[in-house]
Amino acid sequence: MPELEPEGRAEPADWEKPSSVESVLTFLLREHEYLSDAITFADQKAGVVFAIAVGAMTLGANMHQYDGIAGDPFDWARQNVIAAVGIIGILAAAAITFGILLPRFRSGQSTGVVYWQHLVDHGSSQMYSGNIQIITDRELIRDVSSHCYDLAAIARTKFSLTRWALWTGAIGGLLTIVAFTSTEPVDAQNALSNIDRAAVKVLVGLELNRPHLQLTEDITALGVEIRARPQPLPASQTKLFNQFANGYRAASDLIRIQASESAAPLASDPHAQPAVSKFKLQHDAMRLLEQAHKSYGEVHAEK
Repeated sequence: MPELEPEGRAEPADWEKPSSVESVLTFLLREHEYLSDAITFADQKAGVVFAIAVGAMTLGANMHQYDGIAGDPFDWARQNVIAAVGIIGILAAAAITFGILLPRFRSGQSTGVVYWQHLVDHGSSQMYSGNIQIITDRELIRDVSSHCYDLAAIARTKFSLTRWALWTGAIGGLLTIVAFTSTEPVDAQNALSNIDRAAVKVLVGLELNRPHLQLTEDITALGVEIRARPQPLPASQTKLFNQFANGYRAASDLIRIQASESAAPLASDPHAQPAVSKFKLQHDAMRLLEQAHKSYGEVHAEK
């Protein structure tokens, strides 16, 4: 009968033994490669999201989707509010992904032989080579495992931010599509007709030098008609609208100068440089509005 070994003296199986230095280093090197690939994959996903976000913003701008996002937000139409929220989401996605693509430099150790900054800190390739030759197995495992942990933290941050960028970009893109498809069918020709009538009223007021208060009301009415234009305008009428808008801006600048002069009259010669600027603005506003009115008449005659 075989002799039984005393209890507690049985040899442990191979898989129960502590890992050898060689197996630990092999595992760490494979883990290091896996984490580096994960970071590269996260950067690639972020790059795709960034390109899509920039492309969506460019497309929206080319389609005049954001033309209505100007002036007083309380005057915006419903689709302009939706478009504004949408562009904020797309901008947030672009900003987040840009932050993901920025290089991240971090290390949990002040010295070592793995992290690139620590390599440069050795001062020379000879110093680094000498330190590598005398490093112990324990120190090598510590340095590689510490760097693996740093890579894992970077990967977690990048993937978390990528998830946020995907959600914000998707919501922003969806809202932009909703804003584009929910544009109310306003007759662009009628809108330009209203703008032209308001512009003619301002033009007559400038020619007759009407009182400041009445002229201000006429220019304000012109601004309301301009903001009420359909979104987006047909490409054939965008140039005509811009002519009216330029005349409106010049007239608005004139009103602001007149208001400032009324609030604080000049103590010096009234024919000094500020007055010259005022007359120049008045001339520019009349010229621009007259050109816009003439262009509108030519387009209307063709129709």
